[in-house]
Amino acid sequence: MLTAWEVGAKTTFAEGRVRLNAAAFYYDYDDFQTFSLINLTPQVSNSDAQVQGGEIEFAFTPAPGWDFLLGAAFLDSEVDTVPDVFGGTVQAELPTAPSVSVKFLGRYEWSMLGGTMSAQIDGVYNDDQYLEGTNSAVSFEEAYSVWNARLGYTTADEQWNVSVWVNNFTDEEYRLYNLDLGLIGFIEQVYAPPRWIGGSITYRWE
Repeated sequence: MLTAWEVGAKTTFAEGRVRLNAAAFYYDYDDFQTFSLINLTPQVSNSDAQVQGGEIEFAFTPAPGWDFLLGAAFLDSEVDTVPDVFGGTVQAELPTAPSVSVKFLGRYEWSMLGGTMSAQIDGVYNDDQYLEGTNSAVSFEEAYSVWNARLGYTTADEQWNVSVWVNNFTDEEYRLYNLDLGLIGFIEQVYAPPRWIGGSITYRWE
């Protein structure tokens, strides 16, 4: 059973040049499902849990062709009882649920060669988090940030688009997944892609 409330607000200033969105929420779970390994056997158990938080997003267009976006999310979670790998129980946070996340995007477009050029940079910051519901020490992921850049060209009829991009251009190393199999001597981990350079050519049929 889930008891929840959500509130939100949206404000626009200066004929759409500034936009502000905000929301807050609270979830109260009865019999929330948690996953854990007990004696190397996957099990799903039930526990009460509470999640509360909010988010805010600010978009700004200071001049034609320029767009900026800044957003932040805040989260506080607690699962009352989660079985751990040793047969006991722990109080834990939700997995992959950082207490603070921040995102940023800056983009500029200008006319060129009869079409439109665009340059964009965007990034995200995630605070410390656990990658497993048991919150085991080996599943703790420290805070990290990831930045991407993109340069593109679109023809006037918007049928052709050519772009080059660099994802994670700071080559940040962080994990997306962790499975604690320490009882048999190893831990399964999946890391996010490193610095990744690429490009694309797109044609759109009308």
